Amino acid sequence: MFGSLPTTAQKTEEKTPPPPLESGWQCKDESAIGLRLARPLNATGCERLRQGQLLAVEPPGAKHFLLAVVRWLRAAPEEDEGWLHAGVQLLPGPVGASTLRPANSQDAWRIGYFLPPLPIRHEEASVLIPTGIFRTNLQLQLPGNETITLTSLLDRGEDFDRVLYT
Repeated sequence: MFGSLPTTAQKTEEKTPPPPLESGWQCKDESAIGLRLARPLNATGCERLRQGQLLAVEPPGAKHFLLAVVRWLRAAPEEDEGWLHAGVQLLPGPVGASTLRPANSQDAWRIGYFLPPLPIRHEEASVLIPTGIFRTNLQLQLPGNETITLTSLLDRGEDFDRVLYT
């Protein structure tokens, strides 16, 4: 889900195609904080999933996509007629996206996803950033010269870091 953006935060005329939407996944079970998804092991046109990977999912009956993290994977070739099962944890939403980069740098703009607080789970507002950027007290520049300061690492995934900020 993460990648480099142009060196300015403004839109460019060149558009990159979005990642493909995969069909064939079925929601086998759902809870307040997650989903159990499944698809046939021999499904064609499916991307490889990894534990800790960030996904966008559209739960049954939802009006929009939510961000989620793959927490477990299980291939069940013999007992379930060849299905891949994935347990995904839903992240708080709605999610806000913004470009960001280390303050006072000319680094490429990257995408970040801002997650709202979730008081019922005692979670503060956080931001998802590409892996490798996080350092305690690092200031990130947002468009319009607004800055945030990264304070602590909450979760490290395959392709993201979830951090608290002020």
